[in-house]
Amino acid sequence: MKVLNYCKVFIISLFLFSACGETKPASAEQSKGVSTMTTEISVQIGEHRFELFLLNNETALEFKKILPLKIRMIELNGNEKYSYLTKPLPASPKNITEIKTGDLMLFSDDCLVLFYKDFKTSYRYTPIGRLRNPQKLSEILGKDSVEISFISQGSNNALSPE
Repeated sequence: MKVLNYCKVFIISLFLFSACGETKPASAEQSKGVSTMTTEISVQIGEHRFELFLLNNETALEFKKILPLKIRMIELNGNEKYSYLTKPLPASPKNITEIKTGDLMLFSDDCLVLFYKDFKTSYRYTPIGRLRNPQKLSEILGKDSVEISFISQGSNNALSPE
C-alpha cells in the first residue's frame, strides 16, 4: 500500500513540475536551428534598396569583410542571379531542399547566388542571409544580368564608381 502511495505522489509530482515552465513558440529561423545576426547589409539594385540580414556563421562573417561589393549578377534558370567572387569564402554546404525568395547563398566556395523565386532543390548551398521584404524582387531583378551593390550599414565604405 505504501509503495502505491509513493507511486501516486511521484506521478503527480512529475505532472506538476512538467507543467511549470512557460513555452514560447520558436521563430521559423530558430526552429530550423538558424540564428541571425543583428548586422544589416544594404543591397542596392538600381534605384531599389533592400536590407539583408546575415546569418550567424563563418561564411556570413567573411562575406561582410569583403564589403562594400559591387558585382554584376548573371541570370540563371528564371529563379536566381549569380556571380563568381574574386576570392573564395569558407563554405559549409547543406542540403537546403527549399529555397525562398530573397535567400543569399554560396554555391561551392566562390559563387554568390541571390534567389528571387521559391522552389525546391537538391543542390547544396552555404546559407549567408536573407533579404527583408523581397516580394517584388523578381520584378526588380528582371530577366537579364543586373548590377548589385552590397554595403554594410553603419560603414563609411563608399563604393567607387566603375
